[in-house]
Amino acid sequence: MTHSVGSQFMGVLEGAGRAADQTAALFGGMWAVGLPVAAVFSLLMPAWGLRGLWCGLLLGEIAVTSIAAVAVARFDWQQVSDAVVAATVAAVSAAGDGQGARCQCKEIGEQRVDVEDGPAIALLADEGRGSAVQSVDRERGPLSA
Repeated sequence: MTHSVGSQFMGVLEGAGRAADQTAALFGGMWAVGLPVAAVFSLLMPAWGLRGLWCGLLLGEIAVTSIAAVAVARFDWQQVSDAVVAATVAAVSAAGDGQGARCQCKEIGEQRVDVEDGPAIALLADEGRGSAVQSVDRERGPLSA
């Protein structure tokens, strides 16, 4: 259970482009907590044996999850959302052929988003909800998920 929750937090960090926070969580949790505790429990406390190894690694996973959760909790979500919108607009525009779709973005304004072939990406911003990304086919309009 701890590993699955920690993986979700690590995915959020990766999606937000926070590799340094991911590295800190993994290093701090598994190398600074998990490995030393597992070594102490399994090697210096012989009665624990394999159970000590597992307990140490479990404590490491809990530490990874905790560190990643704190990093995610400290996000400025509006700033993260704006950065993702800006990066997506830049990436789609860079791949363009001049045949783009219209793009409504909160701070970026209305832009033409160019793509080579296939569906374009329209970025829709709403004052209360941040930004959303939606695929748009040039001929048929928005694509359903």
